[in-house]
Parts: sequence; C-alpha cells; structure tokens
Amino acid sequence: AALALSLATGLGIWAAVSPRVVRRTALMAPAVQTRTGARLTPDWRRVMVVVQAALSITLLCAAAVVSRSLIRLMSVEPGFPVEHLYSFWLDPGQAGYDRARSGIFLGQVLDRVREMPGVRSVSITSHLPLSSEKSGGFLCREQTSDGDLSEQVAAENIVEAGAGHFSNLGIAMAAGRELLRGDLHEMKVAVINESLAKRLFGKNNPIGRRLGFLGAQPEWRVLGMVKDVKSNPRMPAVPSLYLPFDFKDPRHTRAALVLRTEPGVRITSEMVRAMVRRIDPAVAIDQFGPMSEQAARSLYRDRMLAGLSLCFAGLASLLCAIGIFGLTSFSVTRRAREIGIRVALGATRVSIQWMVMREVSILAVFGGCLGLMVFLASNRVLSSVLFELAPSDPASLVIGAAALGVTTFLAGFLPAYWATLVDPACALRQE
Repeated sequence: AALALSLATGLGIWAAVSPRVVRRTALMAPAVQTRTGARLTPDWRRVMVVVQAALSITLLCAAAVVSRSLIRLMSVEPGFPVEHLYSFWLDPGQAGYDRARSGIFLGQVLDRVREMPGVRSVSITSHLPLSSEKSGGFLCREQTSDGDLSEQVAAENIVEAGAGHFSNLGIAMAAGRELLRGDLHEMKVAVINESLAKRLFGKNNPIGRRLGFLGAQPEWRVLGMVKDVKSNPRMPAVPSLYLPFDFKDPRHTRAALVLRTEPGVRITSEMVRAMVRRIDPAVAIDQFGPMSEQAARSLYRDRMLAGLSLCFAGLASLLCAIGIFGLTSFSVTRRAREIGIRVALGATRVSIQWMVMREVSILAVFGGCLGLMVFLASNRVLSSVLFELAPSDPASLVIGAAALGVTTFLAGFLPAYWATLVDPACALRQE
C-alpha cells in the first residue's frame, strides 16, 4: 500500500508539471538532443529500461509464488480449531514445590479456572500441541498369539494429558474414546494418534492392544486413537503417545493449562494471574496467550519472507515505472517536431498515443521475457521455501507478467497523452 501510494504521488506530481514541460521543451528539442546525446545515448536508455523490466518481473514472480505458498500454508489446519483457546504454563517447582505438592497445586488451579466466568472447558497437559518442544522414547507392542515379536517403534512425542483434553481442544477421535476422570486413577491406559497406530499396528485395530517402553513389559492398554495434530504445517504429524496426567506424582512440576471460552469472551493474563495469586502468590504464570497467536508464530518465517519479497518487488516496479516514465517523456520531447508534423497531417490522438506506447511496450515485453528466463533458470533458490508449489507455478508467472504490464501502462500512458498536447504550429517553426 505504501509503495502504491508513493508511485501514485510521484505520477501525480509529474502529471501536474509535465504538460508545461512538454510545451516548453518542444521549442528546444534539437538543443536537448544535442546536449544529452553525448552523455547518454538513447540506446543505453532503452537497455536500462529493459534491465529494469527484467528485474521487476523476476521479483514480481518471486513475490507472487512466495505469497501463494504462504496462502496455502495458512489454509492448512493444525488438526483442531484454535479459536477461543487460551493457554499458559505453570511451574510450581520454581516456587519450592516438590512433585507431589505440585500435582495438588495444579489440580487446585484447574478447578479454579473451570469456575471462571466465560470458560467453557479446561484441561491440563505436559506439552502444547503447537509447541516445537517434544519428549519422545522407544515403545514396543505386546507379542501376538501367533508368535510375532514385539515391534520397536519411536514415539517422537510422549504427552501427559488430563481428562477431557481432546474434547477441550477439539481434536476428533478416530477410534475408541479419550481419557476420562476414572482413567486418571487407573494409570495403565493410553491414547495414541493415527501416526503411531500406523507404525505399531499397521491397518489393524489398536483399541485394546497393549504397549510399553522398550525393555519393559507392555502395560498400557490403548483406549482410543485420535486424529493427527501438526505443530508445523510444513511438517507431517509426529507419532504421539498420550498418557494420563498423574496429579499424585507428576513426572514434571511444569504443566500447561488450556482453556476454551465461550464465543465473544476474552480472557486476559491479569485475570488468570489474579486467580493464581489467590492460591499461592509465589507461583507465576508464563507464556499466556491465545492459541491462534501460537499458530501464527509457526508461520513467522514464511510471513517475513513474503513481506520482504513484496517490498523488493514493489521497489523494483517503482524503479521500472520511473525508468519507463523518464524514457517515454524524453522520447516525446525529442520527437516533438515529428509529432507536430503528424498532427498537422491529420494524425489522431489515438494514433499518436499508440506510437509512443508501442515503443515502450516492445521494451517491456523484451525485458519481461528476459526476466522470466532468469527467474525460471534460478528456481532452485525458491524451491526450498515453497509449500506444495513449484517455482514455475503458472498462476504466479501470469500474476508477475500482469503486474509488469500494468506498471508499463501506467508509466507510459501519461507521457503518451502529453504527446497529444504538442502544439503543431510551435513544432513546425523549429529547425
């Protein structure tokens, strides 16, 4: 928007002053040609415009394909709706709590959050679904009756989750059921995601099967299988194991609470911090924020790359427009006598405008073709940052070519229009 405003402002200033310049310089066309031709010939001016057009379309195509890649990334669902979800971390261990007391404290906070106005549901977990932090381990499944040996599989993400965690997040169950309050006391049950189920059991039904850590007896009975969740839209879902959150003796004192609010309800960090202080002022909350912001942060690099590519493409287009505008204005001034003769012989305004625009259009087409060849030859540079798109994406090439065409038309039309304002009588009196 800022680049478009700058371009519009510059063209507006030229539109205000150039009619006078054209009329005045029409009387001095031969002198201008003589003085300037020694310093920079028209051929080099045309070469510079061709280079600017080539650079412009190269950056425009790159900006288009990177932006389209970002749009595709933003359309990838993480596996659950992030709207109306908030999360924050608590670490009672930093306030001197041991693991047993931490579990009691986390249970109290969970109950208090559930009573907050506007909160529909809340759950506790050791890992947030959109976090890049993972804690994995090797698993094995039980030996089957036909003598099949226990298969060893790496679970890249082992999560402790409280009752109702999947329904709170909105993660759908593919089979079986999720963890309930009664399961937290049994502690010998588990839920797995589709990726882990495929690795461990293939196409077989995993419900009721047993698994455990490598080197130990398989003791966890699979209660359910949940849909895969992606922490990063570029990466596939990792095999995940969900175990009941042990409030009596948690593995770690640090845990995250995820709360879902009613539509239109906004929860602030001060509200949560005040609630926690009423239980124990020594325990602080950390990383409070909406889950939608966490999802947006996972695309930070792609957003920055798209923004930079658009800025550079805009600057290149602005320079190309200035070059085309300057060359066309100079050409109109230099050919003022010729234009006056054509008008005196009956040439129409449309024919005069087309005569001027034809020259700049040829230069833009030549530069555009050159830039497209450069862009296609260097597509390996962009292939590593694109998502489900080839650098030679036809739609992106069309967008880049169309943007260059609009730039050329806007930059060349005004000088072409001013060419029709040349006074034939004044032009014919010049030697």
